[in-house]
Amino acid sequence: NQMCNSQPDESTPDTSTSQWKDRIRKALSNNQFMLLTQVIVPLAPGNAPPMLEFLIRLKTTAGRLALPKAFLPAAKRYEMMYDIDLWVISQAMIEISRHQQAPSPILYTINLSEQSLEHDDLGRVIEQAIARHKINARQLCFETTEAAVISHHEKALHLINHLRSLGC
Repeated sequence: NQMCNSQPDESTPDTSTSQWKDRIRKALSNNQFMLLTQVIVPLAPGNAPPMLEFLIRLKTTAGRLALPKAFLPAAKRYEMMYDIDLWVISQAMIEISRHQQAPSPILYTINLSEQSLEHDDLGRVIEQAIARHKINARQLCFETTEAAVISHHEKALHLINHLRSLGC
């Protein structure tokens, strides 16, 4: 027989308390999120540009990085996803602007939550961020789930058309 003493891990989902609401709010205020990139490699060789997807993590008090599965369910429950998406968009634009002189163009993907589709100003916010950081909009790809598009069909269509008009 074996006995283990387990301590809660901040990277494990636990959204049963409102504790995450305060932690997420604090993370947004104090820049305690971290943006990582993941390379997306095409399965078939070709002329596709290199692709990078932005991924969010939350810096924990233990100095680790919490995975999205730990904090995004609470962010959804407390309707904080739009604020998180705005943070991601802002930080992604800063990061992209640092690499504008790359020898070959890179396509960057940014995920948008269903809650963000509910906000009529999202397209304008993205447009302003692109202009502020002098980003080539053709290098941007915004993604969301099919379920989000179905649930918010009119707003999603409006956003898609707006982003396409910018070159995304």
